[in-house]
Amino acid sequence: MELRVNEGWQKRLEDLAYRLRVHATIELYDADVGDFLSQEEWKRLKPKLDMVKVMAEKLAVNMVKGTIKYSVDTWSRDAWMEAAIDDATDALNYLYLLKGAIERDG
Repeated sequence: MELRVNEGWQKRLEDLAYRLRVHATIELYDADVGDFLSQEEWKRLKPKLDMVKVMAEKLAVNMVKGTIKYSVDTWSRDAWMEAAIDDATDALNYLYLLKGAIERDG
């Protein structure tokens, strides 16, 4: 896969990072949560929604990074597949390294 990376993208992203603020919110509209969820369900759900919020913020920042780093978004299906498999492989490696660190450090 040969993707054209924009020269100087790292410096541009670093400069933008001081100006970029990403904030995601998750709200339940027009309803009292208690009308739909028990207190126990809300207690379980709230940390999950907080994780999703953080993930959404990271996704947005990574979209900014990709827009600055690459000259186009119209990759071929093969290029997208190769990038996805490469990223999935890295993620799996990180999980195994994390598992090893947990086992080692307790």
